[in-house]
Amino acid sequence: MRESAAGVLVVHAGAMGDTAMIWPLLRALLRTPGVRCVRAAVSPAMVDLTRRLMAGRAEVGGGVDFAVEPSDASAYARLWVGDGEREGWEERIDRVLAFVVGGEDGVGADLAGAAWLRAARERFGDDVRPIGPPGSASRAALWASARVDELGAVRAVANADGPIVMHVGGGGAKKRWPMERFVRCVRAMEAERLGPVRVLAGHVELETFGAREREMFEDLGGRYVTNAMELAGELERARIVVAADTGPGHVAAQLGVRVVSLFGPTDPAVWSPRGASGCVRVLAPTRASAMTWLEVEPVLGAVREMLAAGEISGER
Repeated sequence: MRESAAGVLVVHAGAMGDTAMIWPLLRALLRTPGVRCVRAAVSPAMVDLTRRLMAGRAEVGGGVDFAVEPSDASAYARLWVGDGEREGWEERIDRVLAFVVGGEDGVGADLAGAAWLRAARERFGDDVRPIGPPGSASRAALWASARVDELGAVRAVANADGPIVMHVGGGGAKKRWPMERFVRCVRAMEAERLGPVRVLAGHVELETFGAREREMFEDLGGRYVTNAMELAGELERARIVVAADTGPGHVAAQLGVRVVSLFGPTDPAVWSPRGASGCVRVLAPTRASAMTWLEVEPVLGAVREMLAAGEISGER
């Protein structure tokens, strides 16, 4: 992104975890001198949550015209088909950052993504910049040019009296830590009196849990939270969140909450949550493995260490 850009449109229609990974970019844009207009077009399900995260934590000075809108809203949908009158905000856009589905820099994008890029380029010309997925060269270059690590940083929160939240989801069965290990972990925390423990799952687990998993979840007093804003409220009050490579872990980290992130088949170098300095602890195998690689004691150890660090250094 050129330093003189006065207006930026960010288009991203991914799910919760993927959307959370662009929040540091939005925060950086809002803190960039010279940027006066930022529009974020995100998945309809992520509009309210993205707006809440940016409004509460952007710490922006006056004068930035910022809005979060659904990616299927008329103003953005017209870009897909290339017709309709220009909106007032479009006249102020100098750069379009398009997180397309498919491949690096839009190469190999799916048909919808390719069509959107063509229409957007007809509207905005060379100012359209396709951005690849996490781990891609184009995304790394954007993060460096926009100074995301510096300007997009989030502050840690204390929540000294909050619960340890165990989110048992995984966005898919392969990424879920086995339920019986969650059970053992929760019982050990209770026995050691590490603090109150709250067990959550999402809509995917509500639909896919087998009978035995459902029974164990209910025995833990587990609660299904399927609304994104309600989930954010639960995570925001947590002292520590334990979660696999899934959306809630990313959201918790972006809320400034301490996170123990459990990895197995996916690459933590690409997909680990980005949060406040020192607030994300990743447990991962030396190479991609099934989630059965991870035993209970390392998770307990990570939680103990985070609790001790907070107690010694003082909560912020």
